[in-house]
Amino acid sequence: MTTVTEVEAALASLAAELDQEHLLDPRGFWSTVAGEDSFRHLAGGIGDFNPLWWDTAYAVSGPRRGPTAPPVWLATVAMPYQHLLGLRPAGWSSLDGDVRWEYFEHVRPGDVLSATARLVEVERKNSRRLGEALLVRGSADYRDQRRRLLARSTAGLWFFPARAAAGGGRVRDGGEPEASAPLAGQVPSAGQVAPAGQVLSGGQVPSAGQVPFDALGRLTRRGAEPRYGEHVEVGEEVTVLQRPTLSTFELLAWCVGSGMSGFEPIARGERADLRGLPNELIEQRSVMRHLLPDLSRREGLSGGFDIGTQRSAWIGQLVTDWMGDHGELVELYCRFGRLLHVGDTPRCGGRVEESRREGGRWRVGLALWVRNQRGETVSEASAVVSLPSLAA
Repeated sequence: MTTVTEVEAALASLAAELDQEHLLDPRGFWSTVAGEDSFRHLAGGIGDFNPLWWDTAYAVSGPRRGPTAPPVWLATVAMPYQHLLGLRPAGWSSLDGDVRWEYFEHVRPGDVLSATARLVEVERKNSRRLGEALLVRGSADYRDQRRRLLARSTAGLWFFPARAAAGGGRVRDGGEPEASAPLAGQVPSAGQVAPAGQVLSGGQVPSAGQVPFDALGRLTRRGAEPRYGEHVEVGEEVTVLQRPTLSTFELLAWCVGSGMSGFEPIARGERADLRGLPNELIEQRSVMRHLLPDLSRREGLSGGFDIGTQRSAWIGQLVTDWMGDHGELVELYCRFGRLLHVGDTPRCGGRVEESRREGGRWRVGLALWVRNQRGETVSEASAVVSLPSLAA
């Protein structure tokens, strides 16, 4: 059980960091200069094959007059929670709580990126499963070479002593962690999707007839056909995005595309043993626990599971496919309610919650979700988009 002294010491340490702005060291960035290749790598890591991100010939003929970054590409510069991980108390673990992206300007090829971050809130929580835990929140501003503010992310992380989570846990934003129900080692049932012939976990291979990961490339997207605000009705459904069954392959694809480090031994097929890894190697430990069930269980979790920013990228793909090239993403939010484990089959969807004219365009609010194969909602999400008007 966590002692009051431990929690108070952690609170005092974090309180000293509140509202202190830090310029993040670009040597830790995967991307410092934006480009079509890095846009394509990030999008390819989730199976988002929208040519708007990387096909110059296609993009220059559209309303943006050239390629622009996918919604969550700025995570390759600095993860929304990167600064927060550096503040995690020694001997404690962490889980993603939520992330919100606000967009002000497009990121274009050739832009040189910088990021500043700060801790904005620390909240003490009392969980039935974890006992005392801390919910911390930080923000990051992303700017280009002209110091224009391109976007802002606000992320929440749960900090808790690893031993307190023995038996596994999943976290609801603003609530408390719950017991998780992993499917690691289970063969997907009929109707689940996974890359053909790909090992999911424990040596299990998906059965024949399941949809491979590259089937995401055949999804229908709005694309160059404008979606006008006058044609959108409150309550209408957003086209469901069916994801493949989560696998180590997909987790690695995200790590490669987003520039996360620490996954290289697994990519080489090596058996990594991180029991002696120093706590200072924060990012490597944080990445590897998603890929190595043994490591995640030592931190009190329940086996390999998805990465928070990866899941928010799925929501970004859902929205941009729905709104089309003439739409503008204003805000994206994703709350990580439950873990998705290797072997789970997620899908994303939602509905239109509000629509109103704002200037010469339409402001449309979307209520969104991510659900597993059992129909359980693992994330509640939302987005605000700006759509063109027929009157313009």
